[in-house]
Amino acid sequence: ATAGAPINVDIKDDTPELVAAMARVITARGAEDRVLVASFHHRRLREFRRRCPAVATSASPPEAGLFSLLWRLGLARLFKSPAIAFQLPEYKGPIRVISPEFIRAARRRGLPVHMWTVNDTADMDRFWAMGVDGLFTDYPDRMTALSASRSEPI
Repeated sequence: ATAGAPINVDIKDDTPELVAAMARVITARGAEDRVLVASFHHRRLREFRRRCPAVATSASPPEAGLFSLLWRLGLARLFKSPAIAFQLPEYKGPIRVISPEFIRAARRRGLPVHMWTVNDTADMDRFWAMGVDGLFTDYPDRMTALSASRSEPI
Protein backbone atom coordinates (compact mmCIF):
# COMPACT_ATOMS: atom_id res chain seq x y z
CA ALA A 1 0.00 0.00 0.00
CA THR A 2 1.06 3.56 -0.62
CA ALA A 3 2.33 5.33 2.48
CA GLY A 4 -0.40 7.54 3.88
CA ALA A 5 -3.16 5.90 1.81
CA PRO A 6 -6.54 5.35 3.49
CA ILE A 7 -7.09 1.77 4.62
CA ASN A 8 -10.29 -0.19 5.25
CA VAL A 9 -9.80 -3.13 7.62
CA ASP A 10 -12.43 -5.80 8.19
CA ILE A 11 -12.17 -7.81 11.42
CA LYS A 12 -13.09 -11.24 10.07
CA ASP A 13 -12.14 -13.28 13.11
CA ASP A 14 -14.07 -13.25 16.39
CA THR A 15 -10.89 -13.32 18.48
CA PRO A 16 -10.28 -10.71 21.21
CA GLU A 17 -6.50 -11.00 20.79
CA LEU A 18 -6.79 -9.96 17.14
CA VAL A 19 -8.64 -6.77 18.09
CA ALA A 20 -6.00 -5.87 20.68
CA ALA A 21 -3.15 -6.52 18.22
CA MET A 22 -4.84 -4.52 15.48
CA ALA A 23 -5.39 -1.56 17.81
CA ARG A 24 -1.69 -1.67 18.82
CA VAL A 25 -0.48 -1.74 15.21
CA ILE A 26 -2.73 1.13 14.09
CA THR A 27 -1.67 3.23 17.07
CA ALA A 28 2.04 2.38 16.73
CA ARG A 29 1.96 3.42 13.06
CA GLY A 30 0.09 6.65 13.83
CA ALA A 31 -2.56 5.60 11.33
CA GLU A 32 -5.64 6.46 13.41
CA ASP A 33 -6.77 9.19 11.01
CA ARG A 34 -6.55 7.06 7.85
CA VAL A 35 -8.07 3.73 8.89
CA LEU A 36 -11.71 2.67 8.87
CA VAL A 37 -12.49 -0.58 10.71
CA ALA A 38 -15.47 -2.80 9.98
CA SER A 39 -16.66 -6.17 11.24
CA PHE A 40 -19.54 -8.63 11.12
CA HIS A 41 -18.80 -9.24 14.79
CA HIS A 42 -20.57 -6.51 16.77
CA ARG A 43 -18.84 -7.56 19.99
CA ARG A 44 -15.37 -7.25 18.39
CA LEU A 45 -16.19 -3.92 16.79
CA ARG A 46 -17.42 -2.62 20.13
CA GLU A 47 -14.18 -3.83 21.75
CA PHE A 48 -12.11 -2.19 19.01
CA ARG A 49 -13.96 1.10 19.53
CA ARG A 50 -13.19 0.90 23.25
CA ARG A 51 -9.48 0.26 22.62
CA CYS A 52 -9.06 2.70 19.75
CA PRO A 53 -11.73 5.42 19.95
CA ALA A 54 -9.88 7.73 17.54
CA VAL A 55 -10.25 5.27 14.65
CA ALA A 56 -13.33 5.47 12.42
CA THR A 57 -15.60 2.44 12.21
CA SER A 58 -18.47 1.39 10.01
CA ALA A 59 -21.80 0.28 11.42
CA SER A 60 -21.98 -3.28 12.68
CA PRO A 61 -24.75 -5.54 11.34
CA PRO A 62 -27.03 -4.87 14.36
CA GLU A 63 -26.44 -1.11 14.02
CA ALA A 64 -27.19 -1.22 10.29
CA GLY A 65 -30.29 -3.28 10.99
CA LEU A 66 -31.48 -0.78 13.58
CA PHE A 67 -30.95 2.11 11.17
CA SER A 68 -32.85 0.25 8.44
CA LEU A 69 -35.75 -0.44 10.80
CA LEU A 70 -35.86 3.16 12.07
CA TRP A 71 -35.66 4.48 8.51
CA ARG A 72 -38.55 2.24 7.38
CA LEU A 73 -40.59 3.54 10.32
CA GLY A 74 -39.78 7.15 9.46
CA LEU A 75 -37.61 7.49 12.56
CA ALA A 76 -34.09 7.50 11.08
CA ARG A 77 -33.40 10.76 12.94
CA LEU A 78 -33.31 8.72 16.17
CA PHE A 79 -30.38 6.57 15.02
CA LYS A 80 -27.24 7.00 17.09
CA SER A 81 -23.98 5.15 16.56
CA PRO A 82 -20.26 5.85 16.64
CA ALA A 83 -20.11 4.57 13.04
CA ILE A 84 -19.12 6.97 10.29
CA ALA A 85 -20.33 4.82 7.36
CA PHE A 86 -22.45 1.87 6.32
CA GLN A 87 -20.73 -0.99 4.51
CA LEU A 88 -23.41 -3.33 3.25
CA PRO A 89 -24.48 -5.75 0.54
CA GLU A 90 -27.45 -5.03 -1.69
CA TYR A 91 -29.45 -7.83 -0.06
CA LYS A 92 -29.46 -9.47 3.36
CA GLY A 93 -31.16 -12.76 2.56
CA PRO A 94 -34.41 -11.89 0.76
CA ILE A 95 -34.47 -8.33 2.12
CA ARG A 96 -33.19 -5.54 -0.10
CA VAL A 97 -30.92 -3.37 2.03
CA ILE A 98 -29.56 -0.82 -0.45
CA SER A 99 -31.90 1.44 -2.37
CA PRO A 100 -31.74 5.08 -3.45
CA GLU A 101 -34.05 5.92 -0.54
CA PHE A 102 -31.79 4.15 1.98
CA ILE A 103 -28.77 5.99 0.57
CA ARG A 104 -30.53 9.37 0.89
CA ALA A 105 -31.63 8.58 4.46
CA ALA A 106 -28.10 7.55 5.43
CA ARG A 107 -26.63 10.71 3.89
CA ARG A 108 -29.12 12.86 5.80
CA ARG A 109 -27.58 11.34 8.93
CA GLY A 110 -24.08 12.06 7.56
CA LEU A 111 -23.31 8.39 6.88
CA PRO A 112 -21.89 7.42 3.47
CA VAL A 113 -22.88 4.06 2.02
CA HIS A 114 -20.23 1.63 0.74
CA MET A 115 -21.30 -1.57 -1.00
CA TRP A 116 -19.60 -4.93 -1.05
CA THR A 117 -18.64 -7.05 -2.90
CA VAL A 118 -19.47 -5.76 -6.38
CA ASN A 119 -17.63 -7.61 -9.13
CA ASP A 120 -19.94 -7.20 -12.12
CA THR A 121 -19.35 -4.06 -14.22
CA ALA A 122 -23.09 -3.58 -14.85
CA ASP A 123 -23.72 -3.72 -11.09
CA MET A 124 -20.89 -1.25 -10.47
CA ASP A 125 -22.49 1.16 -12.92
CA ARG A 126 -25.96 0.61 -11.46
CA PHE A 127 -24.82 1.25 -7.88
CA TRP A 128 -22.89 4.38 -8.83
CA ALA A 129 -26.00 5.65 -10.61
CA MET A 130 -27.96 4.83 -7.46
CA GLY A 131 -25.63 7.11 -5.51
CA VAL A 132 -23.46 4.85 -3.36
CA ASP A 133 -20.33 6.49 -1.99
CA GLY A 134 -17.96 3.56 -2.46
CA LEU A 135 -17.68 0.01 -3.73
CA PHE A 136 -15.62 -2.97 -2.64
CA THR A 137 -14.60 -5.25 -5.49
CA ASP A 138 -12.28 -8.15 -6.18
CA TYR A 139 -11.65 -6.61 -9.62
CA PRO A 140 -10.36 -3.03 -9.32
CA ASP A 141 -9.33 -3.17 -13.00
CA ARG A 142 -13.01 -3.40 -13.95
CA MET A 143 -13.80 -0.36 -11.81
CA THR A 144 -10.88 1.54 -13.37
CA ALA A 145 -12.05 0.68 -16.89
CA LEU A 146 -15.63 1.69 -16.06
CA SER A 147 -14.46 4.98 -14.59
CA ALA A 148 -12.31 5.72 -17.66
CA SER A 149 -15.30 5.10 -19.95
CA ARG A 150 -17.50 7.65 -18.18
CA SER A 151 -17.56 11.38 -18.74
CA GLU A 152 -17.70 11.83 -14.96
CA PRO A 153 -15.12 9.65 -13.16
CA ILE A 154 -16.23 7.17 -10.55
